[in-house]
Formats: sequence, structure tokens, C-alpha cells
Amino acid sequence: MRAELSLGRVGGFPVAVSWSTAVVVLLLTWALADGVLPTAVPGRAVGTYYAAGVSGAVLLIASHRS
Repeated sequence: MRAELSLGRVGGFPVAVSWSTAVVVLLLTWALADGVLPTAVPGRAVGTYYAAGVSGAVLLIASHRS
């Protein structure tokens, strides 16, 4: 099994993410969308919470320096 999930190509360069990073992004998205955001900003649609959760999780992972 491959250790990376291919996301495609950007500008001719392959873009991939490791499976563990994808799991972390999914868990962060779920935690934000089902727990944190509805409490902090009530009254929004479920899709709005998940969109914000995905954005927050991806930005958090992308901000990590390796």
C-alpha cells in the first residue's frame, strides 16, 4: 500500500498527503464542526460549520513547518 494519497498535480508538480495527515484533518474537521463551532457561533447551518471546520483543519496542518 502507498504511504501517500495523491491529490493531483499543480503546475506540473505532484501533490500528495500522507494517510496519517488525512486522518488528522478529518478528526480536526469533525471536532470543530460538531463541537467547537456550534458552541462558539450558534445558529448557523451544519454545512457552514463543516466548511469552516475543513478550512481550519487544513490551515492548521498547512501552517506546520517541517
